[in-house]
Amino acid sequence: MKKVRRLITHGCSFTYGEELGDPSTASWPALIAAKLGVDLINLAKPAYSNDAILQDLVAQDINQTDYTDLVIICWTSNLRMMFNDKDGHYTVMATTKERGHRKQVSDLLMATTDLRWLYERWLTQVILAQSYLDGRHAKYLFFSAFDNQKAFKDLRIPLRSKINVSKFIGWPDEGFVEWAYPCELGPRGHPLERGHAKVAGKLLDALDKRYDIR
Repeated sequence: MKKVRRLITHGCSFTYGEELGDPSTASWPALIAAKLGVDLINLAKPAYSNDAILQDLVAQDINQTDYTDLVIICWTSNLRMMFNDKDGHYTVMATTKERGHRKQVSDLLMATTDLRWLYERWLTQVILAQSYLDGRHAKYLFFSAFDNQKAFKDLRIPLRSKINVSKFIGWPDEGFVEWAYPCELGPRGHPLERGHAKVAGKLLDALDKRYDIR
């Protein structure tokens, strides 16, 4: 069996470690990497979208010949969409007001975008990520940060049957918010050190059950 040498994580501010004193040591990716004794590549960025997460994942050179990678993705809200303008990448939410010309984009989304379509779009992104990582023979786990667990739970949506629930932790009812709360929050609503430690513990338990890597 190839040895796991790298942990690659991705997500939004909940994975980046927004509002932590030192994200490089206190975020859940840092805690898991330290526990496993592996190198960490944390690609997460605050306010990131699932579009960008999927793009960055595919751009990574995953799984070399002499080792395997462990990938953990904390999917952000399915309401976020990625755009680019002359100032670079930005994310808007179909339910959030923005400023300047980005406000026009946000207003257009709010007026024209079907929320079920956004949810199904996210399910498709998850399925594509599964297929990519399976094809690269990577070990991986997924979970959600917020919003996705509550969306359209009572409706029959065929795409949900294609989610590999054995590798999607907490599916379909739980995720970061449910695991980390109630814990101390920063001024902008992000869980602090104790919340990240709880999430890291939950993921390490899942890794123990699915992969023999500790």
